[in-house]
Amino acid sequence: MDVGLRLDGVLVAGVRSDDMALVGELARATTALGSEIRMLRSNEVRTVEPLLSPRARGGFLAPGEGAVDPRRLLAALASACRALGVQVIDGRAHEVVVTGSRVEGLETSEGRVVASMVVVAAGSWSPQVDVPGAPRLPVHPVFGESLRLSQEDPRMVPSHVVRGYVNGRPIYVVPRLAPRGTPSEIVVGATSSEMGFRHDPTALGVHDLLCDARTLVPALDEATFCEVSVGLRPATPDNLPLVGRAGIDGLVVACGHHRNGVLLAPLTADAVARIVCGGESTELDDLLDPARFAHGREKTSEPTGRAQTASVREV
Repeated sequence: MDVGLRLDGVLVAGVRSDDMALVGELARATTALGSEIRMLRSNEVRTVEPLLSPRARGGFLAPGEGAVDPRRLLAALASACRALGVQVIDGRAHEVVVTGSRVEGLETSEGRVVASMVVVAAGSWSPQVDVPGAPRLPVHPVFGESLRLSQEDPRMVPSHVVRGYVNGRPIYVVPRLAPRGTPSEIVVGATSSEMGFRHDPTALGVHDLLCDARTLVPALDEATFCEVSVGLRPATPDNLPLVGRAGIDGLVVACGHHRNGVLLAPLTADAVARIVCGGESTELDDLLDPARFAHGREKTSEPTGRAQTASVREV
């Protein structure tokens, strides 16, 4: 199945001088991670992406980065699991069944599932899965909106994933090319604010995304507006995920990935599989230990407001 994977680079651009300062910070953080980048002046950044606004003052290209379509990826994963004989139960998980200090299964809206091990990976809703005898997971939702546009003319679709800063706000424009003769999808995102379990989009959020995206890529004016989607990102006090054993024999948690869930999915899957199969622990286990807050080892929390700066890898 085509999951929309593209690895042809991510272009980062800034519009004002203070935006370029943020671009510089991101460039230094990206190179510190060992990624190759190419710094670009104003004329060079528009040579790489002709649809960029003339107001773009410069930026950089991260040629080794890319993007994937999370919706297609999830559908492909579900299909692959079913092909391997995985039983999929469509229902709400209510409570982990614990006898003494050991997991024996899971209560769901479709009945009880008997299991000697349960992995709680319910995103922002993970704390709502009741686990008798276990502390509540320190996960809370961070509200975010994104937009989906479509464009029939391929000349009006950016040739790269574009990230940028407009008036200090981060914005991304992700083109998802479609088969010839069908419209291409363009994803614009994303807002970030503390609004609890809100599920409906805000007028301000949609307005800011459209204004900033059009400022960076004016050709989006010709696109068709298709959808506003809302997501609840599972955040932790130190913005690091919770991955590991959770104090009860047979209980594992994998949540709290904030804005990087799809990006960190393969690494998380490897870690969970190793833990479930009784493999040796690693430095990653200590870093992501779900009990680290109880032990007083958490890092200082970072802001999660609307204009939060994020890694280039987040797309």
